[in-house]
Amino acid sequence: MSFDDDQIDLSALKATAYNHRWAEAPDGVIPLTAADSDFGAPPIVRAALSAYAQRGHFGYAPPFGLPEFRSAVASFFSTRRDAAVPAEHIMATNGAASAVFLAARTVIAPGTSALVPDPCDFLLPASIEAAGGRVVRYPVVAGRALQMSDLESLIDSSTSAIFLCNPHNPLGFCHTAAEIDAVLALARARNLAVISDEVWSDIVFPPARFTSALARLQDGDRLLVIGGFSKSYALAGLRTGFLATGDANLAARAGELSRQALTVDGAGTAGQVAAVAALEGCGDWLQSYLAFLQARRDQCIAALAPVVGGPLRTPDATHVLLVPLPAGCTDAEAVAATMMSEHKVAVVPGTERWFGPAARGHFRISYATSERILADALTRIVRAF
Repeated sequence: MSFDDDQIDLSALKATAYNHRWAEAPDGVIPLTAADSDFGAPPIVRAALSAYAQRGHFGYAPPFGLPEFRSAVASFFSTRRDAAVPAEHIMATNGAASAVFLAARTVIAPGTSALVPDPCDFLLPASIEAAGGRVVRYPVVAGRALQMSDLESLIDSSTSAIFLCNPHNPLGFCHTAAEIDAVLALARARNLAVISDEVWSDIVFPPARFTSALARLQDGDRLLVIGGFSKSYALAGLRTGFLATGDANLAARAGELSRQALTVDGAGTAGQVAAVAALEGCGDWLQSYLAFLQARRDQCIAALAPVVGGPLRTPDATHVLLVPLPAGCTDAEAVAATMMSEHKVAVVPGTERWFGPAARGHFRISYATSERILADALTRIVRAF
């Protein structure tokens, strides 16, 4: 399987790719912004959706997901993540972002606090605030072991949960099994919940290895894991994610808070059909896509490392890259605005709004596009530098 330049359909992207991407970008601008693929979904997924549509019946799904969806996700954890999760402890959600917010509501009471990595994707702290909690940030550094003393020093009587972002967005590293064990042990000792955002878990480049927190679960752990299909199978617009846990009480509480049994929220059936097809039939496609993304990652490093204002670490996972600003530049928003207006390339500024204080002095790009488009965009960024 190949991901050639001619597989990018710019007319389709201009019509469908919203959320700071092609459909919203001014003419001539290359958007390396939201972490969504410029390639279409796998052929097997398209065929499954076509067959589903041809049946012509679009009834409600069960409140917490189609049986085949929950079973496929349980099998995914068993066969690919070395984790035993009962299907009844897996809930289909309206995208992975919805699962993050539901997980926060499940374990964070108003007035309590929760720990999140700094930097991290904006959705994690936003979910804490939406639950009425207070955000407390702990430092993470790519290439340095997680310092448990940093977390311990931030825990007090108000702390209710610890978030992990694994693989990490925007730094692109994977937590080791030892780090996950240490976080779970700390949470167990302090009666805290752990929420692990694992939406990037399929995009991990050899020889790096990913360990799911569910694979390290012990009795008494209050753990919620988030996953989805947008990063690995280009299914963002189908809005299908999941929330998984080893704790029956947490599963029941999340189900109640979700209001999915009232049809107020929930994952659409089409997205679940697509996800099952992806999990059960797209292994070879995913491996080819990973090899392609690894080449694009290396393309970015080769172009940018000689000109950036600081060290540029090669990420082990994700298809995003956090890039240091040129020496002497501190205003990421101004740099991003100049790149857009003068060089016609859109990037995400490393501001507290998007990633937290630790992302200052950087911007983020997504490289899930064709070799030719990426080369053009990188030339424009180097010219801006």
